Amino acid sequence: VIVIDAFRISSQAFIKAISNKAEEMHVPVIVLDARVEGIKCIFMNIEYSFEKMVTHVIEEHGRRNVHMFISEHLKNASDRYIFLYSQALKKNHIEFDENKIAYLPEDIDIIKDHLLALSEKEMPDAIICSNDDMAIKVCTRLKTMDIKVPDQISVAGIGGTIKGQHILPSITTIEMDPEIIIERLFDEIDAIGSTKPNKDKIELESRLCIRESCGCKSTEQ
Repeated sequence: VIVIDAFRISSQAFIKAISNKAEEMHVPVIVLDARVEGIKCIFMNIEYSFEKMVTHVIEEHGRRNVHMFISEHLKNASDRYIFLYSQALKKNHIEFDENKIAYLPEDIDIIKDHLLALSEKEMPDAIICSNDDMAIKVCTRLKTMDIKVPDQISVAGIGGTIKGQHILPSITTIEMDPEIIIERLFDEIDAIGSTKPNKDKIELESRLCIRESCGCKSTEQ
């Protein structure tokens, strides 16, 4: 069996090319963390949790100038994030502005440069990041600019990392438990030997973790 991590290989065309070659050799393929038509996929459904997170920042903390920072290596998979972000804004009568979306390398100095450029125009009052590592770097750089998180800016991420849970402020995030994905992956691999695997999409639920970086007290111990 071939297991493809779509977090590392984000090109669906490349994934399909691997799958087609594997099918010629009668080798099953399982893709993690993506939806690819015609291939068995195991992924976390972040849609509900993501929209809920953006809505929480807007409704509970009164943030109206909400920006989104997307890691460059996730650019090919960013459409669904942007759609959900735009829907949450629309729900709260905030106009979607594509200029408030930034694709950034996870380089702390480049993130600071972008924040400095924003500060010369109009600083956002909330930043939604495509992963926890970027959210942590945003918080770190805002601190060096004497901008307080969450008093002045709410920050949130995606991933539910341990580091994000234990820094100050702890990162509001969407938790995607890798152990659940791995457990389901091994279940599917075990099933290959006994039955012909169906090309199904296996959807696992994510969870919104409200912590301190958005402006709340952490709901976790």
